[in-house]
Formats: sequence, structure tokens, C-alpha cells
Amino acid sequence: RKHVLRDLQPYACTYPDCDLLEHLFENRDDWYEHEAQQHRVEWFCNVNEHLPYNEQSDFIAHMEKDHLTAFDRRQLSLLRSMFQRPLRNPEGNCNFCLRSCVNLKSHVARHLEQIALFALPR
Repeated sequence: RKHVLRDLQPYACTYPDCDLLEHLFENRDDWYEHEAQQHRVEWFCNVNEHLPYNEQSDFIAHMEKDHLTAFDRRQLSLLRSMFQRPLRNPEGNCNFCLRSCVNLKSHVARHLEQIALFALPR
């Protein structure tokens, strides 16, 4: 099974707006690292008492309202590296079946593997 999956390379980004949508990752770890770093992220400010945000738009609204900080277009592109970090929680919602999962990496990887195996001729 491992050999077949290595040949099939079933691991593709599950986010439809991704620049790497057609890229096939060599293994499960590379695929999940991509999703964790690029998509499964939260936005945070440097005040410990403030909660993180899942959406950039909510974070920007927070910065404007609570910190009186507005960003122009040039500054918005810099925000990602300064105020975004991967979610540290292994739980999450599956982009395929929309279920909440305790181990999201394994759950979504199984979907990708099943889709790839289904495509093989019988």
C-alpha cells in the first residue's frame, strides 16, 4: 500500500484558492506542513490578553478598533509574516466531509488516499 501511495502521490492541497492547487506533494508530511503553514493559521497581536483570530479580516478589524492601527495595501502584504502563525491544535474541520476531527492530518490524508486509490483501474 505504501509503495502504491508513493507512486500515486495523492497528497494535494485541499484549499480551492491555493496557488499550489495542482501541486502533488511527495508525502503526507510535506502536504500537511504546507496546509499548516499556509492555510490552517491564526492571526494574533502582541498583547497576551487578546485572543487570536481565524480570519485576516477579523484581525484587521481588531487592530483598527482596539489598537487604532490602520494598514495600507503595502503594509497588508507584510502582515502575514508578522502576525500569522500555524494553528497548534491537531483538531479541526475536514474540507471534504466537514466533520470535526481529533486528528485532522490522518483523517484528511485518508480521504486523499481513498480518492487516489479509487481512480486506479480495477
